[in-house]
Amino acid sequence: MRTRNKPRPATVFGIDIGKNFFHVVGLDAAGMPIQKATFRRDTLLQFFERAGPALVGMEACSGSQWLARKIAAMGHT
Repeated sequence: MRTRNKPRPATVFGIDIGKNFFHVVGLDAAGMPIQKATFRRDTLLQFFERAGPALVGMEACSGSQWLARKIAAMGHT
């Protein structure tokens, strides 16, 4: 994983789900963006394994339930 895509201590992560790429924005407690990154599916899960527990929001689609279960199993809400 590239250095710029290491998780920063964020309070909230937002995920924009795509077919091949996922865009993630990390927000601090004040709601200010502190990180923006783009991942493939496999690297997205590696990112959330390394990130501290946070609230994760994403759009509702056919794959979001699977992804939400995977991320929740890593300790995120």
